[in-house]
Amino acid sequence: MRLNPDFNRVIATFNHEEPDRVPLGDFAVDKEKKEEFLGKPVNDLQTEVEFWYKAGFDFVPMFAGILEPAKSIGKTAFSKDEDKEGGVREWADEKKGLITTDAEFERFNWPSPEDYPLDKYKEVQSLLPKGMKLCVTMGKIYTPAWMLMGAETFFMAVRQKSPLVEKLLDRIGRLQFAIYERILESCDVRAVLSSDDIAHNAGLFVKPDFLRKHVFPWYKKIGDICRDKRIPYVCHSDGKMTDILDELIELGFNGIHPIQPNVMDIKEIKEKYGKKLTLLGNINLEFPLSLGTPEDVREEVRIRIKEIAPGGGYLVSSSNSITSYVPIENFKAMIEAVFEFGHYPIRL
Repeated sequence: MRLNPDFNRVIATFNHEEPDRVPLGDFAVDKEKKEEFLGKPVNDLQTEVEFWYKAGFDFVPMFAGILEPAKSIGKTAFSKDEDKEGGVREWADEKKGLITTDAEFERFNWPSPEDYPLDKYKEVQSLLPKGMKLCVTMGKIYTPAWMLMGAETFFMAVRQKSPLVEKLLDRIGRLQFAIYERILESCDVRAVLSSDDIAHNAGLFVKPDFLRKHVFPWYKKIGDICRDKRIPYVCHSDGKMTDILDELIELGFNGIHPIQPNVMDIKEIKEKYGKKLTLLGNINLEFPLSLGTPEDVREEVRIRIKEIAPGGGYLVSSSNSITSYVPIENFKAMIEAVFEFGHYPIRL
């Protein structure tokens, strides 16, 4: 596998052109897998960049804003299985969270955009190998709201049209957007992934009208900047997103990730949206990535490339992220299969 990072490959793919090969498109890999892949600790930005380079990516993704809501509000718990490895699993209250009243909202220690320093993004830029670029995964808007309120409290408040829900989403949206603006003004970011799980296996968690009023306007504000800067803007949400794909395009998204395979048909999406959306993902995290063999992974990647990659518009990625429980041999098999089968023109 010859390492030849070139972010122009990604840009061509988003332009629905055929570059030299299909790019890799995962934006998140658990620390354990990075270290297992490199065979050493990943404990600074230099080793972080080294991982993405040696894994065959054309970019280094970095998180920005509130992306781990449970951790950010001080709710963490140890997993018995991972405690031996020093790993931590996050959780958020299902019933009552930290903000359930106006008084709790006012007392909450809200961060400011300046609490999220820009130094690490600038340092990564100085470490990037030739051809690689910086991308960011933006903080969530919908997800922190229900985690801060607690799921049961949040959904009851939505049903009752509580003003507190609107106030909470507005506060989170303003914060995330301000953080994003600071990064884009100061750093050379070449793509944005908006990560916010708004759907489950049967559809959206809340009615579309609620999202249109309280969440989508923030997506559009970010999308407007991405459009002006002519950089890819990708929507990430697990679950069934089929019914709102047209709206996502109107909000400025030109990519969708991860196209959960048990609830979304990537072939149908490719046929319907043609050159309107670039598709990232769909390599099933459960099987073959976690429970299959390297040969199973290799075959699924081959099929996806054969069916989806012709004409551009496809980046190979897991159907969520590369988690700590994905065998390293399977992760490597996914990468190697892209380099084996992904060269244009596709002849499989």
